[in-house]
Amino acid sequence: MQSERPFFEHPTQVSFAQVHGYDLSQESLNKYVPEGVSWHPHKVDCNVLELPENSFDLVVVSHGAHHVMQIDRFFEQARSSLRSGGLIYIYEWIGPEYLRVPRKNRIVATMLLLALFPGRSTRRTHMNKVKGFRWIMDAADPNVDPSEACNSLQLHRAFTDRFEPISQHFHGALTYPMFEGIGQNLDESKSWVRRRLRWVVAVERFLIARRLVHPLFVVAVAAPRDSS
Repeated sequence: MQSERPFFEHPTQVSFAQVHGYDLSQESLNKYVPEGVSWHPHKVDCNVLELPENSFDLVVVSHGAHHVMQIDRFFEQARSSLRSGGLIYIYEWIGPEYLRVPRKNRIVATMLLLALFPGRSTRRTHMNKVKGFRWIMDAADPNVDPSEACNSLQLHRAFTDRFEPISQHFHGALTYPMFEGIGQNLDESKSWVRRRLRWVVAVERFLIARRLVHPLFVVAVAAPRDSS
C-alpha cells in the first residue's frame, strides 16, 4: 500500500470514506499504517479475488497485477466492482515475463549507459554489480519468484479489453535497464546529470513511438467498458 498512499491520504480534491486493500501477504498489509482513512485490509490470493459489485469509486492496481496468473478474471472483478463513474488506475510491468529485458532494449541501453555514464562507480548497483555489458534479469533466472511478471505480455490486452484508457503512458524501455539499481548514484543537483537524464528520456520516447524498443511499463487511468 505504500505506493498507493497519495491516492487516499491527505487528498486535495477528492476524499474517500473507506479504503480496502487486497494482498496475499499479511505482512505487507500490516506494514501499512493508514493516516486519516478508514482502512479495511483483506488477505487474499488475487487469482481467486471476489470483489463486491458496484462498490468502489476508484480501483488502484500498482505493481501487483503482473503477479496474477488469472489476469482476465482479475480485471473482470475490478470492472464489476466499480460504481457508475468509477475509474481504475494501473501502473504495471508489461515487458517480457519474469522481468527480462528485450535484447534490443539492452543493446541500446548499454550503449547509452557506457557513453553517458562511463564511470564504474556510477554504474555500480546497490547489489554491488557493475552495469555494462551484463544486465540484471537479462535472461530467465531460476531464483525468480515464478509469479513474477507471469502474465506481463497479456496484461495490457486484458486491461484494455475491459477498460477504455482516458490517459496512458508507456515508458521504461531504456530508463529501467539503465538506471534500475544505480539511481542513488546520480546526483540530479548537477546540471550535466540532469541534461543527460533528459536526453535518455527523449531518446526512449522517440524509439517507443516508432516501436524500435519495447516499453516495459504502462501507467494509465481508464473507465470501464460496457460489459455487454
